[in-house]
Amino acid sequence: MGRGIALGILAAGIGYASFAAAMGSVYRGSDPAAALRFAPHDSGALAGMAQRVLTTPNPASAGRVSDLALRSIRAQAINPSAIAALGVARDLRGDQAGAARLINLAQRVGQRTRLAQLWLIEYHAAHNQLPQVLVQYDLALRSSEGARDLLLPALGNALSDPEIRKAMKPYVKAGAPWLVPFLITRVAAPDQDPRVLSAMILEDGPLPRDSVYRIIEIQLVDKLAGAAAFDELERFYRSLPYADLTVLRSAAIGERDASRKFGALGWRLVSDPDAGAEFSSAANGQTGFSAYANPGHGGTAASKLLFLAPGRYRFQAKYDNIALPARAKANWILRCGIGEGSRIVWQGRPVNGAQSEEIDDSILIDEGCPHQFLELDVSGGEDRQGVTFDVVKIDLTRVAPR
Repeated sequence: MGRGIALGILAAGIGYASFAAAMGSVYRGSDPAAALRFAPHDSGALAGMAQRVLTTPNPASAGRVSDLALRSIRAQAINPSAIAALGVARDLRGDQAGAARLINLAQRVGQRTRLAQLWLIEYHAAHNQLPQVLVQYDLALRSSEGARDLLLPALGNALSDPEIRKAMKPYVKAGAPWLVPFLITRVAAPDQDPRVLSAMILEDGPLPRDSVYRIIEIQLVDKLAGAAAFDELERFYRSLPYADLTVLRSAAIGERDASRKFGALGWRLVSDPDAGAEFSSAANGQTGFSAYANPGHGGTAASKLLFLAPGRYRFQAKYDNIALPARAKANWILRCGIGEGSRIVWQGRPVNGAQSEEIDDSILIDEGCPHQFLELDVSGGEDRQGVTFDVVKIDLTRVAPR
């Protein structure tokens, strides 16, 4: 199980090419060779050069690494970087037990030794010692921001393993210093399954009560919606301590929609210049939106994701300042979520073009439609004006069975 978050640098002993790539990503900014030209006996530069040699994909360099590390130790006996390099050289020669002794010594002498941390991650992973792997991850991520590009993707890709999510619990609960960058990068990563991240938070959380985590949670809500993972989205949102569960069932427009407080669970307005909608405030301060479509253009101007139980509902909407030229159209559609093939459940009566108008209709949602999209579709027609109107009220209420 621990193998799931290895970096791929250990196979039988060390898989040298991938280890070199890992080392190179961590040490790319150092230049020990230049330092040695000025101070050929400098312990730190010698240790750095030994580590630099390890980034060259040539296992025969073990002798060169040992020589540099031993010279570094002679100049400064307690040099954890040199001890770690000497340990890796032992591993290159096939002596993994001897390597482990030296690497652990380097770790005891100086826990910030990145070479030792990377090697121990692979060593414990190869021996299925998951808690020890995560201890090394934690040490490395706390002590070196430079290691994050290497470690965080590997950790994120391993979260599909329930054992790894379970082992992550103390780091999630405590809000480890690297947890925020981990969540930010993994929520944004195109290769990260958002359902795995929500599962981790559900199993190991809740996340610490800090505003930055609230932003991350709403970003994850958006990612789950984008992946059409509606069941996971509902489960995750319901678990949040500040969740407003009415947003799952309500079609009303509010200021919190305009501020994007609910993310994908709030009203989503399309901002295309040719067809879309913009939030607006009425004279009484109530939030609504203005919909529009230019001539020859159209599409969905606004949509709201809903989680309505099966049954009959009453839909009401009110429009104002309507400008609807010939062949222009505007009407509501309720369709099932993408998982149900986007079939249309209900289509409302089109706006008829009066200055102000109200619609009052009945909708029946069947058992096979657990999540829905309420959409306003607009089409600008053919004359110069296009269509514009204000939506000042939307209401969707369950009708009790008789």
